[in-house]
Amino acid sequence: MHLLGNLDVFEIGSHMRRFAGVLVLAVLIGGGYWGLNQRAVVPQSDEEHAAASDTHAAPAATGEGLGHERSQDLAAFRSQFLDVDQGYSDAERAQAETLLSALEHDAVGLSDAQFQLRLAEIVALSDNGHSLLFSGLWVGQFNRVSIRYLIADGNLYVADAPEQYAHLIGHQVLSIGGQSWPGLEDAWSRYQGGRIGWRREYIYFFIESPEMLHAGGLIPSERRYQIDSRGVGDNLLTRTVVTALDDVEPLQGMEAYLPPSRTVDLYRSRDPQDLSLAFQEPDKFFRYIAMPDLDAAYIQFRSNQDQSENITANGFAQETLAALRETSPRYIILDQRFNQGGDLNTTRNLMEALGDIVGDDGHVYIFTSGRTFSAGISSVGYAKQSAGNRASIIGEPVGDEMEFWAEGSVAGLPNSGAAMLYATERHNYSTGCPESDCHQSIRNNAIELPSLDPDVTIAPSFDDFDQNQDPVMDHVLGEIADYLN
Repeated sequence: MHLLGNLDVFEIGSHMRRFAGVLVLAVLIGGGYWGLNQRAVVPQSDEEHAAASDTHAAPAATGEGLGHERSQDLAAFRSQFLDVDQGYSDAERAQAETLLSALEHDAVGLSDAQFQLRLAEIVALSDNGHSLLFSGLWVGQFNRVSIRYLIADGNLYVADAPEQYAHLIGHQVLSIGGQSWPGLEDAWSRYQGGRIGWRREYIYFFIESPEMLHAGGLIPSERRYQIDSRGVGDNLLTRTVVTALDDVEPLQGMEAYLPPSRTVDLYRSRDPQDLSLAFQEPDKFFRYIAMPDLDAAYIQFRSNQDQSENITANGFAQETLAALRETSPRYIILDQRFNQGGDLNTTRNLMEALGDIVGDDGHVYIFTSGRTFSAGISSVGYAKQSAGNRASIIGEPVGDEMEFWAEGSVAGLPNSGAAMLYATERHNYSTGCPESDCHQSIRNNAIELPSLDPDVTIAPSFDDFDQNQDPVMDHVLGEIADYLN
């Protein structure tokens, strides 16, 4: 399955695929905190006060010009996304039509941020993870604070910040602009569908932009907001006002559409030698590491797409399969936590062979997370189906349901800079997908399982991130060591 469909605008780079050109169409706790004492508000700098403004951001075009641009975008949205995406039920599609009609009426009076959020709301109505408006493109289109958050064990933390806000690193964020963390998650579910783990991969581009939160009616200012937080083991409430930066460097290439895992991205500034195995060599799509002392092998897929002309997903899979057949490890660790997808056919043979390789007394450990998506989910299904009760899924739930719609492409709007992923073919991993509208590869090579939810759920904590720990890997390595002893 191709998460981004059939795009012919890729240029092969040395490590990551990049877009060569412009995408064309086709393609609360409210005000009170029980049991908390209050710490003083951290003042803004003079530069921040000078930069802060609550003036409503007007679109670049105005009047008739804006009306023409918005009409063009909405016509393209209807023909290139809404009319072709199959993820909507009849009731959801009727609601989408109602919202689109309202947007056509309101469009000229909206800011660019409001316009994109209204589009995202329509896209999210299907609650299909593969149908989405690419929020990574908001970086550079809209403002952004200099703080970087991280979701760990269901909570929100400050993971990185410039010197001015460095005292906040490690703090748990209780609210932003008066909106509680659970409230912000609930608000985001209006703009992106799918399972919570998948939605969390993209919420950062929403909550790190005062402009977007303001456009969603969540905070009063589009320039700044207040963060209420507390440190680890600290019962004191810290209130900090931060102001957004306007000159934000956009994400580049494929990362604008499928941004890297926030954890992986944050780890880029650390010494690779200090990182746990799964986070080393972050620019490699595929990795195979023999572990002879444990009679084991570690296989990691961060994508089912080719990394370059010379490093292909299928080529890696075949080489790995040959190595596994030669060494016959008793334990295989298959790490799919960061695999957002690609072509499920490139690695299917490898996944289907894992059960035979470990044999009757071996075991396959499959790592998953909310970022395991599209062909990543398919790969998990094939591996689990292959090894049966000799396979365990460890980690967090995958990013989409057992039944979802995929196999679409990208529709880019001509004026607003918005782009959407639409879905056209069914996948159903509970039934084997016999329906005529199922993706042909799944009909030919069915997955039929009761669930792909974890057998052992492990959600990394902020301390794990801070200390470069991988509790999922630690759990499995400990289990293997116990078996060997």
